[in-house]
Amino acid sequence: MLVKESDLSDTESRLWHQAKESAAAGPTGFRNRLEDRGLQQFFDYWRRLRKNYDAAKSAFDPLEIPALLGHLQIFEILANGRIRVRLSGIHTNEMIGRDVTGQFIEDHIEFNHVKLRYFLFNEVKKRELPLFYTDCVRVGHKDIFWSRRLLTPVYDTAGECRYLYSAVKLYNPSDEEKSAGLIDIVLSSIHDL
Repeated sequence: MLVKESDLSDTESRLWHQAKESAAAGPTGFRNRLEDRGLQQFFDYWRRLRKNYDAAKSAFDPLEIPALLGHLQIFEILANGRIRVRLSGIHTNEMIGRDVTGQFIEDHIEFNHVKLRYFLFNEVKKRELPLFYTDCVRVGHKDIFWSRRLLTPVYDTAGECRYLYSAVKLYNPSDEEKSAGLIDIVLSSIHDL
């Protein structure tokens, strides 16, 4: 599914432009903006692998980040553009209400939210830099949970970015944030690495 920037809602588009401008201006303080210690640990782990030129799928050892195992998801971006959940941790599945391993993201998330996810996931693939966002997951027009998600690019054996590793944590927004829907998108810049 190819989703263009013009397919995004006004709010999504505005937040996306703010994130791009911030990343283009230099270091964004990306790690600190993650706020959650677990997401920061995951970013540090990915950054350490990247620094050693080893951010390949085969180099990831989930046992090095045991506290996050239940919060991890692995996505594969297929040649036709669809995104499949290759693995979904137990805490993430509990948040969603079922195991989504093996499903495409449009199989378990409301369509309007699928467009944003396809767009953001493909931007991580294209830019080969992490991205973080906070929003609400809705299934069947019902708010299921609010989350903060960190997406990191991961490479196959040929060096192509075909996978995204993600850590997801629950978030309890204020009533004002809830009414806004999507809360934040943060792009990392090369200077944050």
